[in-house]
Amino acid sequence: MAALLAIASWINWIIALDELPLRTEGLFPVDLNAAMSADLASVTRHLTIRITWGLSGIGFSLVSLAAIVISVHAITSCFREVASQVRPAGALLIATCVLLFGLIAGFGAEYILSEPAATTALRAGSIRPTWFRHAIDADAAFDKVSYLVFLLLAAAASATLLRPVEPGKPVELLRRRISRLQAILFVGAAALAVRAIEMYLFYRWPAAWLIGNDAQSVNEIALNVSTAYGAFYTGILASIYLPTAFLLRSLAAALAEQMVTDKPEQRDRWLKKAGLHLLPLQEFTHLLVILAPLIAGGPLAKVIGTFSG
Repeated sequence: MAALLAIASWINWIIALDELPLRTEGLFPVDLNAAMSADLASVTRHLTIRITWGLSGIGFSLVSLAAIVISVHAITSCFREVASQVRPAGALLIATCVLLFGLIAGFGAEYILSEPAATTALRAGSIRPTWFRHAIDADAAFDKVSYLVFLLLAAAASATLLRPVEPGKPVELLRRRISRLQAILFVGAAALAVRAIEMYLFYRWPAAWLIGNDAQSVNEIALNVSTAYGAFYTGILASIYLPTAFLLRSLAAALAEQMVTDKPEQRDRWLKKAGLHLLPLQEFTHLLVILAPLIAGGPLAKVIGTFSG
């Protein structure tokens, strides 16, 4: 994850999205509120964007809540399996790593993936002067929730690597840890995928006041931004899931070596019987889940934009 943040910050510095301003004088109607209901086409555009963004906001709120609950449950479940004298050290180690990431994300988010100056200008000239400026506050709150989801996913994944206190049940414990990690992956990917769609719909909102090439340009900007964030979210998921899954897979392989010492060729069969072996289809499914935010912020968002006008 540290490598991802460093690379993202470096690329963000090179492309300098916040150094590409946009002048919006004369782009939007003088009376924004009156323009919303100027004709049937305008009413349709505004009605569509309000409903689609509202649904995505509700969806992200619910799925992120599920991600938070499942992550907290995974953390507490893993700590219950650890010896009481080891828990403080494990908690301190996880908290230190998570806090470090939280500080970096909280104070350096604009350097990791800064918002384009053009989208800020578009919002300032359209949404902010109207009642719907509250949507800007809601989107900012969604940003904070996204970082909270990052932190809890990282903490939950780290907790699955804590050494359990029940040495007599290694297979059951390892199976539970793998199951928790997969649950973390699926719910985290769902939350970040919905967030990528919400961002697309939010950033294309100013297009509701525009027609023709100007509206198309705003849609393209929104799609580019949501794709970028989707790629970043996919990187976050990959940096959390893949190293943890590799370590748990290594523990499973070591356990198979202990259980099947005389016939190495039988170890794969033992892993399958113990429920610790992933089939190729399962591995492909996990890859698609990791890519879900990128797919949602790019191709899926484009489809949604096409059907929602």
